[in-house]
Amino acid sequence: MKLHKFRITGFYSKMLLFCILILSTISLILAAIVSSFAKKYEQAEFLKKYDLTLNNLHNSFELKQRNYNAALDSLFDIPYAYNDLCTFLQIANPYDLEVSTNKNIITALNRICDFDSSCIGILLFSNVTKQLYQFDPKYSSLNQIPLTTDWPEHSPFTLGIMNDTQLMLSSTGFKKPSSNTYGLVGTIFKSSSKTNKVLGQIILLYPTSEFLSVLNSYPLSAEYAYSITDSKQNIIFRSSGDYSDSSDLFLEYPTGNSNNVVSYPTVTTTIGKEAYFTSSIYNGRYDFYTSYQIKKAGYGTGYTQNLILLLALFTCVCSISLYVVTFQLARKKVRIIQKGMSKIGSNNLTYRIPHSKGQDEYSHIITGFNRMCDDLQKNVEQSYVYALQQKNAELYALQTSINPHFLYNTLELIRVQTLHGNPVSASQMILLLAKIYRNQTNREMFISLGEELEQCENLISLYQYRFQNFEYEFYIEDALSPYGLPKNTLQPLIENYFVHGLDKNREDNYLKLDGALITNDGNSYIKLTLSNNGQPITEDELKGLLVKLNQSVFENNESSGFALSNVNNRLRIVFGEDYGIQPGALEDGSGFSITIMIPPVLTAELRERKHTVMQQPKP
Repeated sequence: MKLHKFRITGFYSKMLLFCILILSTISLILAAIVSSFAKKYEQAEFLKKYDLTLNNLHNSFELKQRNYNAALDSLFDIPYAYNDLCTFLQIANPYDLEVSTNKNIITALNRICDFDSSCIGILLFSNVTKQLYQFDPKYSSLNQIPLTTDWPEHSPFTLGIMNDTQLMLSSTGFKKPSSNTYGLVGTIFKSSSKTNKVLGQIILLYPTSEFLSVLNSYPLSAEYAYSITDSKQNIIFRSSGDYSDSSDLFLEYPTGNSNNVVSYPTVTTTIGKEAYFTSSIYNGRYDFYTSYQIKKAGYGTGYTQNLILLLALFTCVCSISLYVVTFQLARKKVRIIQKGMSKIGSNNLTYRIPHSKGQDEYSHIITGFNRMCDDLQKNVEQSYVYALQQKNAELYALQTSINPHFLYNTLELIRVQTLHGNPVSASQMILLLAKIYRNQTNREMFISLGEELEQCENLISLYQYRFQNFEYEFYIEDALSPYGLPKNTLQPLIENYFVHGLDKNREDNYLKLDGALITNDGNSYIKLTLSNNGQPITEDELKGLLVKLNQSVFENNESSGFALSNVNNRLRIVFGEDYGIQPGALEDGSGFSITIMIPPVLTAELRERKHTVMQQPKP
């Protein structure tokens, strides 16, 4: 399948394409802006349920702390229960207490657990005796447990929080009432007229599973992790179950009044190599954070955003496709017109551009152009054909003017070989001369480059019988062989070398012929360069030679430069004034070179041109 390059050359075609590209670019920019707003809207809709869950999780924990004091009010519902508890925290040996006092304390602690059904245990710490006690509501038991480390300090009269890790580290004898537990820490103090004496802390224990219940009540689809931490990033609850590391939490510290509840907007952060949506709520009154991390990969790209981008892209593609189809249809008709103009420009004045279907602008142009060609043919046919026939006669005269000169030189070579007693060499030379002369007697004025090179080989073979002190090389691309040129274009130049360029006193004489197809400004040319290392041409000689080359060969009566002028004039007659030969020295200033530039035209086409001219009647 042959592929054609899509190339736009017309000014108005470029302007139309430019306008379409500008409109398409604006459409894509607007689509990107709208898509960005759509993405933000869909992201907000996606995160709405997660934000609602975050708020409810925060409110749940805040409510638990708000109800802390109400739960402790149960201590005052039983007479003397609070006083008995104060006494209990001040004695070193609890067994010294009366049975009624112990019973009163246990009843009060049971009352607290009954009031708050989610409370699963109580810890009592004495600042006086530095002893720790654990109350189990299941068995109504209050037992002393050993302290493992120093009891963490808590601000008096301020509600504190202890996470599961802190509780486990406080005592080796601590029995976890659930898999993950946290405690709310309050102050036990004894009031007097002058001061309040802090006796210890009472810690109400709760399971973190109640927070999971809050999360499970919402249809959360993406991979997420909700967390509750204190201001020191001690993890109180984490939905993923990992309570060991809080370094991957992204929490913003509040500024200004820290007693307020501050909600921070959702941002995108990178943890490891994964992107997450993160948001948090800071509770300044109780000093804790509630936050979430949602994998961005679980969100994906919004449907609306994709739809907008696809519609914009589809519109741009349709616009450009419509332009391409329209351009191709127009270019097809333009090419038909250009083809017709090219044929008419190639002297085929009888050709007319075929009419296309329809009555569009191109049809009117074709009709007007054909009418103009009819008038043009009548005006130029006689003078144009006559001029071509005159040039054809001149070309034939130039062609035949070489033969006597070449024959004389060849016969002289054969005579020399015969005088030296070399009948075999003379016989071979006569055979080569017969081949060359057979070509000369051929009435064809144009031959292929391959045939011309074959004749050059025969000519050089003749000269090798006379001179043995030279070498030659031909470097011609094989693809150039079918292209045509006037017969005897290269032979006179090679003969000219043996007459004027060969140095008989040196053994390194060298003749080289290069040929290649080159391209310049989009046009193809055949470039032939014949060079030798013989006597260099001077600057004055080169100027004189250029003057002779610009003269008609019939105006030049001098014998020197005849071959070059002959070839140059024939090339100009056949191919036009822009073509011909260019003499000069080699790049290093030595020797002599001739460069021939001709267009790549097949031999058959050159012969067809000559035949067409010869068939035209003279005016």
